[in-house]
Amino acid sequence: MAGLVSGKSWQDRWNGSGVAEHGLGWVSIPETWLDEQGVRSVRSTVLTHALIGLFVADLIRPHLRFVVQLYRSHYWRDWAAISRDPKGLERLEAAAGAETAQAMQGRTARWQISMLILSKGGGLFDITVGDCVELRQAELAVCSRGKTRYLLCKLLHDIGIFLVGPQLVSQSLSENQCV
Repeated sequence: MAGLVSGKSWQDRWNGSGVAEHGLGWVSIPETWLDEQGVRSVRSTVLTHALIGLFVADLIRPHLRFVVQLYRSHYWRDWAAISRDPKGLERLEAAAGAETAQAMQGRTARWQISMLILSKGGGLFDITVGDCVELRQAELAVCSRGKTRYLLCKLLHDIGIFLVGPQLVSQSLSENQCV
């Protein structure tokens, strides 16, 4: 399909394909194209994992609005940590402690961080409060109620990324509600 959409880079072709506008239904577009080519052995899970690989390799930076609609997988967290900023995420997990890092809120915070890193590029220490606001706006745009952000903000504060208190940042991110 990439050969059918013009562009100099993977990002240009991704943007030109319009696939991201379909949220969870994105996979039907390449599946239809593959069917038309006579390739019927590719399952949607294979396409999803391939897409994750393109994100992790920084060939494509998905918009947050697209990525918040996708099914959450530990692969996103693990692969982003390994390839993008292993030392930063080790520091984050050390600050959280093993028990918190493995708890649901800890996994959610790592997922949120992975979404930001994969969408924005860079590493953990490149995340800004504005990025977290944009993440919340993306959740609201697709009427996702989102998950708690307090631990995300606390961890980013604890390792010196956010200089203001986590309660203040988290509260400002939670003021908007999806109607």
